[in-house]
Amino acid sequence: MTLNDFNLNNTEKTTPYCNFITPPDRAPEALPSVLLVDSDWNEIEEIALWYKNSNSELYYNVFLYQDSMWEPEWLKEIFDSVDAVIVNTADSAITDVKMRFIKDSRTWYYGPVKFKGSEQQLERPLDWFIKHDK
Repeated sequence: MTLNDFNLNNTEKTTPYCNFITPPDRAPEALPSVLLVDSDWNEIEEIALWYKNSNSELYYNVFLYQDSMWEPEWLKEIFDSVDAVIVNTADSAITDVKMRFIKDSRTWYYGPVKFKGSEQQLERPLDWFIKHDK
């Protein structure tokens, strides 16, 4: 065995991943970031499973926020810092906040409320990750 048989430079390709982050936590590292607002746990699990089994070379911080968390300062801070926002338009305690988010150019949405002429509509949150996995 020679030194060339060992990976001394630690250059082995790592598996891409998503950090799933909830209030009051912040991102453990600087990565492209997405905020999911009012997504249900099945939708979040679908993203995690797809990501684990995909050939993606992208890494993300995925911030999760649901109306029951009630951390408005955290939500505003994260909203201001992320690259994309994905909002479930289903009625909830933070519907007014979500509708303000929809007006932002970084925001994609899905759910029962549809906006005529919008190209930011998704069928489910996973579609955003699939669309941006290029």
